[in-house]
This record gives sequence, structure tokens and C-alpha cells, in this order.
Amino acid sequence: LSLSSIPIPNISPHLRTRHSCSVFTVIREQRNYFAILIGFCLLFAATAGLKTYLIDIVRRLGGGTTFLSSALFCMPVSEVPALAVVNRLRRRFGERRLLILAAVCYALKNLLLCFAWALPVILCGMLLSGLSFGLFTAVSVYYAAEILPPEQQTMGQTLSTVMTIGIGNTIGSVVGGYLQDTAGMQGMLRFYEILSLGGVVIAVAQALQIPVKFIGVGEQMDDLMPFDGKSFAEALI
Repeated sequence: LSLSSIPIPNISPHLRTRHSCSVFTVIREQRNYFAILIGFCLLFAATAGLKTYLIDIVRRLGGGTTFLSSALFCMPVSEVPALAVVNRLRRRFGERRLLILAAVCYALKNLLLCFAWALPVILCGMLLSGLSFGLFTAVSVYYAAEILPPEQQTMGQTLSTVMTIGIGNTIGSVVGGYLQDTAGMQGMLRFYEILSLGGVVIAVAQALQIPVKFIGVGEQMDDLMPFDGKSFAEALI
């Protein structure tokens, strides 16, 4: 149902020609696009980790596997309507505004799960999947087709998948599990909070082309450091 709801964009005739383009070319020449992907990589990392360890959050609030199943079911339920109307929203508001909305909803969803004080709060967070993951999945394809030259569009969309589902999922699950073992549940949730806040700031700032000057690597004022996009990207990869 989700796949059938995704509108198929018109493929440029130039894409049918044989152009060679590496991922490093896209990163080097499309720095703004890559910076937006870094932001969504952090957001997706927090989302993937919270989904992996959602059962621990549910049990802490007194729920069980039955509630967990209901919460997970809220994700596809909210994503299908978002995918069905994304083409209409794109024509009215544009890809850039929808990416900003997706980033904000990603962060809001993650923070609701991190600070959940009752089981219904978890359901509210999971229902935001349509305006976060669902919206980003469809709009990112159109956005890449809009701002990237024809010879870079395929590699740009591949890079988007690798940054989110690949790198983001790995960071969220592996590091989150390690922190839960070493720092406990609260330490893991604080990590996801930092990822969510940092990700939404980077994604929105780059979508609006606002330069990011500093980045926080902790919770104290001394943890504020000058932001170097190249070094940050190298550390992720």
C-alpha cells in the first residue's frame, strides 16, 4: 500500500544517458545537499535507536508487548496518508519547506519518545512517522531531482539512502545499545536527544541556507565547539 501511494516523478531524459559520477563528487560539489543529509542522518539515527529499544521505554511506563505492537502499527498507519498526498503538498509548498517540516516532525517524534511520561505520549510520537519518515522518503527524491544536475541525481539519491538507512541506523542501534549497557536508560535517551536536536538544527539551517557556526558535543557551555562540516562528515563516515 505504501509503495502504491508514492507518486512516480518524471524522469529527465538526461538520466537515460550514460554519465559517471562518484559519491565523492556529489559530496564535494553539493555541500549544502550533503549537509542536509547529515542532519537527517542524525535524526534517523535517533529514530532507529528509539524504535529498536522502544520495548524498554514501554516497559518502564508499565506497558507490554501488546501496547508495543499497537505503537509500531501507528507508523504505517500514519505513513500511507502522507505518501498519498505528498505530490499535492509538494506542488503547493515546495520541496524545501516540506523537508523542513519533516525534520521538525522527526525531532518532535524523537523527543516525545525520550520524554514520554505516559503510554499515550508514545502513540502520539509514533503517529508523527507520516510527517517525518513518510514525508522525507518521498520529498527527498524530488528535492534531489530539483537541485542536482542530471548526472548526479542517481548518486545523490543513493547517498540519501546510505546516510539515513545505512549510517543512521547503524549509529542509532549500535551506539544506543552500548550506552544502555554502560550508562543506563537515561544515558541512552540523552544521546538520542542530542542527536535529534543537532539533526534538526543542521537540516533546517542548511535547508534555509543559514550557516552553522557552532555545534554542541555535550550539555555544558564548555562543550560548544566551532562547526567544521568536513571534519563532522569524515567522523560519520
